[in-house]
Amino acid sequence: DASGATAPLLVPGVAAAAWSSPARKTQFVPARAVAADEGALEVAPVHVLGSGSHLATALASASHLALVPEGIDRVASGDRLDLIPVLGNAPSAPATRRREAP
Repeated sequence: DASGATAPLLVPGVAAAAWSSPARKTQFVPARAVAADEGALEVAPVHVLGSGSHLATALASASHLALVPEGIDRVASGDRLDLIPVLGNAPSAPATRRREAP
């Protein structure tokens, strides 16, 4: 776009586990995705504590960053999430789209 911002590539996913999230901010959770039935990606956090700067090493095991929007304080198993592939770690995914830049 005109601002020079690059929108991340998003792929659809489904939570394979439940986890909590801080409701007052968007969270990018290092996660591992596996292909499930009908080509869907099932995703779960790679670390039991979710995300945080002190968990940066979890990125090495992540195939995706699971995007949990502001206002969500709990992800339930089966919830649909947008995923951002981590280069070099992400399995093939179904249809993709770009997130709109603000």
